[in-house]
Amino acid sequence: MNVATGIGNGIVGFANSGYWGINVKAQKYTGSFYVKGSYTGAFTVSLQSNLTNEAFASTQINSNSTPNQWVQHKFTLTPEKDAPNVNNTFAITFESSVSSFLSTFENAVETD
Repeated sequence: MNVATGIGNGIVGFANSGYWGINVKAQKYTGSFYVKGSYTGAFTVSLQSNLTNEAFASTQINSNSTPNQWVQHKFTLTPEKDAPNVNNTFAITFESSVSSFLSTFENAVETD
């Protein structure tokens, strides 16, 4: 998947609401994603409610991306409480700028 920001500034990214939703529990979640691009800011990874936008867990990862190589970015999310239902989303977002252009590894990330 390519995430091209176009012209201007703002928050961009992608989200996955799961096949039957995401049952967020108060436990540790670990994961990673790959980025190739010239982005120098930070990514925000979160688990949040689709109904209220409440963030059950969120973390920022500084970008180590490079224009010519896939770079892995690891994260840990630990919600403090269980979500009341499965209407939740996993999201990766970042602050865009005029020159931002990112790709995910082998276009393997499912988007919503």
